[in-house]
Amino acid sequence: GIPTIGIGSGKHCDGQILVTHDLIGLFPWFTPKFVSPEARVADEIRRAARAFIEQTRNS
Repeated sequence: GIPTIGIGSGKHCDGQILVTHDLIGLFPWFTPKFVSPEARVADEIRRAARAFIEQTRNS
């Protein structure tokens, strides 16, 4: 048969795709049921942007 690939589609697919954005927590307002973020990249991006703004203002 023809293999099927899914994104969070369950065990009846032949393979699964994991979207990197979901795995690294890039969008904290959306967490899919089928993955737990292993990092909080959105928080780090926000922190880095604030640090850059502060550094720029104080230069």
